[in-house]
Amino acid sequence: METIEDLTSFLQTAGGEGTRGRLQARGEARALIRQDGVLPEGAPVFSASIDTDLAEVGLSLLRGSLALREAGGEPAAWRVGFLRAGNAFEALVQNGAPGDVARGFNRVMGAAAYHLAGYSALSFSLMSQGGEVANQAPAEQAIVSLILRDLNALARQSRTWLLDPTNGDAELSRRLEAEEIDPDDVVATVVTTTIYRAFAFFQFALQTGEAPLVEEARTLLQLAWISTERNPANNAFAKGFI
Repeated sequence: METIEDLTSFLQTAGGEGTRGRLQARGEARALIRQDGVLPEGAPVFSASIDTDLAEVGLSLLRGSLALREAGGEPAAWRVGFLRAGNAFEALVQNGAPGDVARGFNRVMGAAAYHLAGYSALSFSLMSQGGEVANQAPAEQAIVSLILRDLNALARQSRTWLLDPTNGDAELSRRLEAEEIDPDDVVATVVTTTIYRAFAFFQFALQTGEAPLVEEARTLLQLAWISTERNPANNAFAKGFI
């Protein structure tokens, strides 16, 4: 089990300026000079693995920061970790190729990391720049609505998902028994349903002023986090917003 000291040391090392040959600086430089993912003629040569390296660093910092915050570590340490994670994801998407299938995911990860670091303006800005909605999972779309403070959109998304019979327990059980759906997809659907239900409780709490509904929303998000704690991306959706 990682200690607070282990996690703090990891974040200081992984998020340092000189990590991986100044990976962060190289990623930011490439993002500034490219256009739609294409570098201009005469641009510096960047390593073929820079996208993979940035994604790995971003997810590692996100995981470590979440773990340190959960363990009760110094806020200054995990906030910097979240900030560096946001920087890595932003370098991946800024001026990137519009057709990149991971672009929507990386943008949401960056915005979530900035939000968790306490940089709400950076989070809002990064998310509002992204016109693309392709390749965003329903839970990611919900987080986007929260970051953009569009509670009406979140309400529509929650209602549509929760009232869709194909997302219900009975239909999932039938499809699973008939081997029409992969077990991992069932888990993903159940987790998404739990997250949307938590958001529905939270919105109702805002409308009614009933504090117990907020606690119910927290409990549901906690359950979603437990179900996905091995995945740092899902952790950002569930645990990060408790």
